[in-house]
Order: sequence, then structure tokens, then C-alpha cells
Amino acid sequence: MWGTSLALMENFWPILGIFYMPVTGDLFHAHAGKKAFWGKKQIRVSAQRDITDESLLLTYSRFHHTYNSAFPGKIRDLGCTSAHLCYVATGRAEAAVIANETYRDLAAPRVIVEAAGGKIYKVDGSYFSLDDYLDGQRIDDHLLVVAPNICSEVRSYLEETAS
Repeated sequence: MWGTSLALMENFWPILGIFYMPVTGDLFHAHAGKKAFWGKKQIRVSAQRDITDESLLLTYSRFHHTYNSAFPGKIRDLGCTSAHLCYVATGRAEAAVIANETYRDLAAPRVIVEAAGGKIYKVDGSYFSLDDYLDGQRIDDHLLVVAPNICSEVRSYLEETAS
């Protein structure tokens, strides 16, 4: 799975995010601080209060090399970080664990996720600020994209393996 993302920047900050997946025809878009959309339909992160065996966690390809997971639902890698973030924004997935990204990778989908009510955290639950990476450096921290109300629960299912 792949797609094209586009961010409109104002004073080095993304104010519009667009992500298009040609294979599915899905177009996601949002203005910062406003509503997020999938085509013409408004989207929101999942309102699910608890993680169940029907929940979906999207991950990066080497997730199982880094984490032991007790996540009771399905764990999938679709191969595209922006798609993962947009699926969290639509409520199709409860969370996504992402790694090895840059400011450019996250500028557009971040606008969409936040407009849909989601948030990006460091996997340890601490605050993540995308503006710390304006210089283009790779983001070393693994990140968790999730609805804020279930962040702690999702984190409780993730345990880093010993390196």
C-alpha cells in the first residue's frame, strides 16, 4: 500500500494535510484545527473505550523485533505510515505504532489525525512535538498514534524486547 501526501506549510508549520491512495481511491484531508475528512465524509478517531479482540493495531514492518505485544486484537502492517495514520483518524484502527519517520513523513497525516481527534505520543506516553524535527532529522523515538482516551491502555500491551 502506498500513497501521496501533501502538506501546506505556513511559517514552517503544516496547516493543511492531504493524503491520497491511488489503489483504493481514498482521499483524506484536513485543515489544522478544523474537521478531518475521508472524501466528503467527516471522520473521527474511534470512540471505542476498551481494546478487544476486534481492535486493530497498525505497526511498522519490524515491530516484532522491538516489541513483545499482548495486544488482544489484530496487529497488521499495511506498509504505509500515512495510511496507518489515516486509518486511525477514520476509526478503522484504534492505534498505530510508527518508527523511522521524519518531519516530512508526518507533516500531512499529523494534521489529519489531530483534526480527527487523535494524537501522536512517544511510545512511553510522553509528549511528542513534531516541531522539534523541523531540520529534517530522523525521529529516533517510536511513536504511538491513538485516541487520547485509550493511549494508556494501548501502551499497557506493548513491552520493549531486550536488545
